[in-house]
Amino acid sequence: MKTVLVVEDDKDLRGLMYRALRGSYRILSAENRPETIKIIEKNRVDLVLLDLRLPPATGTPQEGMKALEEIGRIDSEIKVVVMTGDRGKETSLKAIEKGAHDYFAKPFDLEEMKIVIKRALHIQTLERENQRLRQRLSQKVGLHNIISGSRKMKLVLDLIRTVAQSDCTVLIRGETGTGKDMVAEAIHYSGSRRNQSFIPLNCAAIPETLLESELFGYEKGAFTDATRGKPGKL
Repeated sequence: MKTVLVVEDDKDLRGLMYRALRGSYRILSAENRPETIKIIEKNRVDLVLLDLRLPPATGTPQEGMKALEEIGRIDSEIKVVVMTGDRGKETSLKAIEKGAHDYFAKPFDLEEMKIVIKRALHIQTLERENQRLRQRLSQKVGLHNIISGSRKMKLVLDLIRTVAQSDCTVLIRGETGTGKDMVAEAIHYSGSRRNQSFIPLNCAAIPETLLESELFGYEKGAFTDATRGKPGKL
């Protein structure tokens, strides 16, 4: 069962939200920033419903914004949905910029709240599954996929580990069949690039006149036969 932390200083509203959600989620509650952080540090929390106007500064969103930033530093996977009584959207949009997933204004409809929570947790589930798949892929095509006992290959593996931690451009040279693609994948999935796309492209198989459009794409009308746009590989 997913865990939702309700952060609201109004006891009555906090109780109302608890009763509306307790059948679907494990509910924790807090009424200020220090209490919120303490709960997150001691529990696995999936989503936080965060009132931005928390004590002691209930007249401004300052305390809620601080809580939002601290939650992100502790666990960036937690989805934060902010609640605000402001009529305008300026405060809510600022919270989105600081890492909030979504927002709704007070007074709010309980059914609307449930939909926002369900949608946020669904996205979180997809993100976590995507991360697990990337990790599994990394294990399959990373250094674990290169088996060798020779001294020279061990030097190559050491070089791969070193290069993988940098952002520099890498040129891999070798005859056909020597494993250049495998080395490129190992570099990609062993370093900070592992969460980005790995796109192999055989430039020798693409005519020189088409290489630029294949790499960078083109917009509709860029040339005579460009009846629609095409995204590039890069």
